[in-house]
Amino acid sequence: MSVESAITDAFNGIEVKDVVHGGRHKFNLHPIKVERSQGHARAVGQISHQLRFRTDDQVRFEVIKRPGQEASIEELSISRGGLGRMVGLDQDVSDFIGKEIDGSWEGACRDIVVRIAARL
Repeated sequence: MSVESAITDAFNGIEVKDVVHGGRHKFNLHPIKVERSQGHARAVGQISHQLRFRTDDQVRFEVIKRPGQEASIEELSISRGGLGRMVGLDQDVSDFIGKEIDGSWEGACRDIVVRIAARL
């Protein structure tokens, strides 16, 4: 499934699994909650970066669209899973090992959030 189709489904309350973006990285897009009031729109959601045989990385985001402005990403936080979390390694060591094993996936995930912001 394409990233654009997955975003559409997530806005419609459907969880989408196995979305490939950024080469070899797979993501799960969880349903996006949208609140609208007084011309403002707020989207809150979560994306899981799939990892084999390990706990997935979790990305939480909040996007705000104010009247007359482009949508902005107000929050983007990462809770890392992976091998380091499973064995209780220091966060810096865990991040280093994760990048060596899985490569850099954060840019692909940020691109998905930017696309979500553009749709809001």
